[in-house]
Amino acid sequence: MKLIQGVLLIGTLFACSHLFGQRDKVYKGLESVQNVAPDSVYRLDLSKSKLEEIPAIVFSFKNLQELDLSKNKLTHLKGIEVFDDLRILDLTKNKFETFPVEICQVTSIRNLFLGKNNIKEIEDEEGGEGYKIFALEGVEVGSEVEYIYTKKMRPQY
Repeated sequence: MKLIQGVLLIGTLFACSHLFGQRDKVYKGLESVQNVAPDSVYRLDLSKSKLEEIPAIVFSFKNLQELDLSKNKLTHLKGIEVFDDLRILDLTKNKFETFPVEICQVTSIRNLFLGKNNIKEIEDEEGGEGYKIFALEGVEVGSEVEYIYTKKMRPQY
């Protein structure tokens, strides 16, 4: 009887550690999340996937906290506002030419990486005016950033 209880205890501990360990697991590529419960995906790496837009399946991962979309061909982030718990977003080395304002709707982001894009302006959604960007490096959303200077003006080309 003690042997059966021991086996059950070990099985229960293994099952629990598997469930609680999901927050640390990084799913790499879309194939790795095909047969996974959407609520169990917290970290997703889709870097180097040649993506031109965020795949629809990604929006089903409501608990997503880290999303790596670096080294793709993204130019917009339509739909990104569904993520309430997203903390880290890596958009390094994509095809952005204007700042993806959709990011501003995700207030939970703490680390945002936008390096190696060709961002030169931020579009004002309401007025259609632009903001020139002079520096955008090492910026964390919500931090006091004194070394960034933006000036509201119509872009000059």
